[in-house]
Amino acid sequence: MSNIELTEEQKLQEEEYEYPYHWGIPKTTQSGRLYFGYMNVAIAVSEILKSDHSLRILDVGCGDARFLKELQDRSKHDLHGVDYSERAIAFAKLLLPKITFSAADITKNAIYEDNSFDVVFMIETLEHIIPHEIPAILQEIKRILKPGGKFIVTVPSDAFPPGPKHYQHFSAQKLTDTLSPFFEVKKIVGQDKIGFHPLKIYDKLIDNKIWTIKKLSKDYNLHTWPAHFNQCENNEGRRVISLAVKK
Repeated sequence: MSNIELTEEQKLQEEEYEYPYHWGIPKTTQSGRLYFGYMNVAIAVSEILKSDHSLRILDVGCGDARFLKELQDRSKHDLHGVDYSERAIAFAKLLLPKITFSAADITKNAIYEDNSFDVVFMIETLEHIIPHEIPAILQEIKRILKPGGKFIVTVPSDAFPPGPKHYQHFSAQKLTDTLSPFFEVKKIVGQDKIGFHPLKIYDKLIDNKIWTIKKLSKDYNLHTWPAHFNQCENNEGRRVISLAVKK
């Protein structure tokens, strides 16, 4: 929607959408294991793949919809995406024509009915929102979720300072405090475990700035890293992932 006024942080994100860059991230690389890693944890925490009936699912801040591609490939659910970025939504509509997309600020455009979604995801989005605007967005998500509906959020951990596109990062407690006025937080886990481990030395030996041993690196990124480092305690990761339900 052309009347959406972007902040400086949002403009930085918008400039990256010269092409749908998330779609070019290989799962077999270091960047791929991280990117698909937090999406995999979010999907696992939501338990949507265990459902024996179709769920209506919304991804808020869907960007170019790479996450929705993962959901489409793994399920038959009714999928929807919304984002303020017209560029990102244009790519999403082109790449995933069977999914319903909207370019909108959901706090200013009541584009969804009350109690109309079983599950809402917010993947790496909350940190991009101006802090004083977060309550309005959470209230809107609460409105459109069905009673008992699930809300899954992934955010960067505050163990690391925010970059130029982010307003803030979150600890498990800070994320709980942010969500609790609107939702009941059921579970919080960490993702991308930090700290020393011998396997991380092995990773540096097979994949670094000087060389990459592709076969070993591929196996590490697809199997070893997910098994040991993808999900962890909520205070041990580079990201925090929560499951909450509508009160």
